[in-house]
Amino acid sequence: MGIGEKSVDKIDITMTAVLRPAVLDKSLASIVKNLVKDQNRFRLIINVDPIGEDVDPMAVVEVARKHFDNVIYNIPSEPSFPKAVKWIWLASEAPYVFHWEDDVSLLREIDIDDMIRIHKKYLDVAALRLYIRDTPKKKVLHIFRSNWRYNKDGFYIADNWQEQFGLNPNLIKKEFIKEAVHILRDDINPEKVFRVKYAWSVPLISKWKYGLYTNPGNKITVSGLNSEGHVWRRQQGLDKPVGKHFLTWAGGKKRKNVESKSNKEIEMSKTVLVVAAHFDDVEVGVGGTILKHIECNHSVYIAVLDSGEFRTGKPKVRKQEQLNSLSVMGLDKSHLLLFTSDEDEADVMTKLDKVRPDIIYTLYEKDTHQAHRKASCIGQSVGRKKHITTIFYDAGSAYEFYPNVFSIIDFKKKSVLIKCFQTQLECGAINLDRRKKLESYWASLVTENVNDHAEGFIIRKMIYEV
Repeated sequence: MGIGEKSVDKIDITMTAVLRPAVLDKSLASIVKNLVKDQNRFRLIINVDPIGEDVDPMAVVEVARKHFDNVIYNIPSEPSFPKAVKWIWLASEAPYVFHWEDDVSLLREIDIDDMIRIHKKYLDVAALRLYIRDTPKKKVLHIFRSNWRYNKDGFYIADNWQEQFGLNPNLIKKEFIKEAVHILRDDINPEKVFRVKYAWSVPLISKWKYGLYTNPGNKITVSGLNSEGHVWRRQQGLDKPVGKHFLTWAGGKKRKNVESKSNKEIEMSKTVLVVAAHFDDVEVGVGGTILKHIECNHSVYIAVLDSGEFRTGKPKVRKQEQLNSLSVMGLDKSHLLLFTSDEDEADVMTKLDKVRPDIIYTLYEKDTHQAHRKASCIGQSVGRKKHITTIFYDAGSAYEFYPNVFSIIDFKKKSVLIKCFQTQLECGAINLDRRKKLESYWASLVTENVNDHAEGFIIRKMIYEV
């Protein structure tokens, strides 16, 4: 921005809340007073979990509407902190997302346009965090297990990325949110997911830097350590379990018979089934596109029909390689369906029918490997229903495979998946360089960008809508 110019970028304030309207009222009043100068730029996106005081959840929504002209809300029937964070982030649309907590107050005025200025100048900074303490008069701070160094543009940058993203008040780039929402797990505290110990988080958190929006000597910006929320929890008899186990409040009262309500429908997730013959077929043939499905919050299931194949490696080792790949994708082992070559085909199809897929990726039937041909036949049978889109892929041994549909992918991300299968790379069953060249060629058929890569598919039937 030039001198004197003001940003007009939209901002979504995302907030997880419980049934404590008075606490929320104080928090929102402080935000409007010290941050919101133009209501037209802001939306409040709030999830209200039905636990806490004995009040109607809509009373909490009315408090939100008292302070914000544009309120998007969700009231689930059951409380869940991970699901609450996922819902508000999926509902966000603005280029900048200010994540907040319902019991945290903004203690002094901050300039949102200055924060956006920093975000636009430093494209690799994912988030600017507000500080919950007075800032020492030092150019280097040691906090959150890292050194943070003061930058001449008015903020600190962390030396490392391993554990620097959290859910205390943060102005976050939408690009980060779009990927982050898909690595959240329903069984792990979302504040703890963005850690190096979780392999599926590393590809995201390692490519960003993290900032702290404060200057040396600044007074505390937001209430934190002794906020009204801590007092309220003690009064209500609620407990906040530590670490990854905080999924919802322990103790207190859960409001019964709450019907789910929302004034924003989140697009329903599609179910994707990928039918493979062997461990690694999926990653080689369709791995980049599967990552795109996961980024769109689609439910992805992988079926390996010949999991006992032993000619290119021990089945137990290859299974572990497949589990490692699933971990990188952010999928748990319940999304891996394993069969052996001697199982009855009708029984396999019956079990795969229960996945109820919207989209099936299956191997192309013209293939030199008999197990691939069998897998293709089963995949096509499961995809027999009219509403299912069946897409054919090649895992490296198909012939007369002439793709008519192309998916531009991030080959660097795909290669991370393929490298999980070290036994196959070492024995020569997978040639990563050859695959890269093939997908570069496929991309050249549909794009002018010489650095693009694409996976190629064959589709025999599709609905054409003008």
